[in-house]
Formats: sequence, structure tokens, C-alpha cells
Amino acid sequence: MKNSVSDLILCDEYKAVERALREYPVKRAELLALKKYIAALCSCSILSEVGASVGVPSSPEERFLEALERDPEYRRLVRFVETMETALNRLDEVELTIVKCIYWRGYSLRETAKKVNYSHEGVNLIRKRAISCIALDLYPENMCIS
Repeated sequence: MKNSVSDLILCDEYKAVERALREYPVKRAELLALKKYIAALCSCSILSEVGASVGVPSSPEERFLEALERDPEYRRLVRFVETMETALNRLDEVELTIVKCIYWRGYSLRETAKKVNYSHEGVNLIRKRAISCIALDLYPENMCIS
């Protein structure tokens, strides 16, 4: 069976979704760490004294919100994490369990099948369905309306 161009694009998207699923826990942790780091920077008393004299917001909360808004890495991480969370929230319980087992806990398809009490083939089909659902949120511009 020959692969069509659309099959190759789907294959690339499939791999990208799998990569995003593997990266999600790390990116989420990076986002939380960056937020804590920025909060710590903004709560320094020296910033309050210097900021008041040069027009920088004086309260730590104002500095924190402004710093988050201005930080490109924070904005990038928020976009990624929020998109993934939206996509993950669309999955049913079995799909989410399978995604967690395979992509976050490192289980094989067979180990996952035992965990959810499905056949190996059933788990593979559900995994593919979950990846397709996630792709709708990650790559909406590539989805065709038939």
C-alpha cells in the first residue's frame, strides 16, 4: 500500500503529538519553576525602592504580573501547557489513562493493556484515537472539513 501525501503529513503530526505528550510534564514543571523564579525576583525589596524612583510598578503583585506579561519564555510555555490541557481535557478516562501510562510513565503497550484491562490491539487503537483528538487542538489549521 502506497502512502499518500496526506498520510505523510498525518504521520508527521502524529509524531509531533507524541513528542508534545512526552514534553508536557517537563514543560509544565518548567512553567511552574519560571513562575516561582519571577515571583521571587519581583518580591525583592530592592526592586521596590529602585522601582518607585523610576516609574516601575511598586507592589510585588504589579511587578509580578508585568514581568509575566513581558517574558517571552513564560508566554510560550503558557501557550503550550494551556493547549495541551485543553486537548487532554477532551479525552475520556480510558484515553487519558492510556496517554499517562505510555507517554508519562513509560509503560509499553502490553503493560498499559494489563493496567486498563484491554487487549494490546485495543490499547493501540485507543492511543491512536487519543492522538488524533489531541492533534485537533495542536494543529487546528491542518484539519480539513469534509
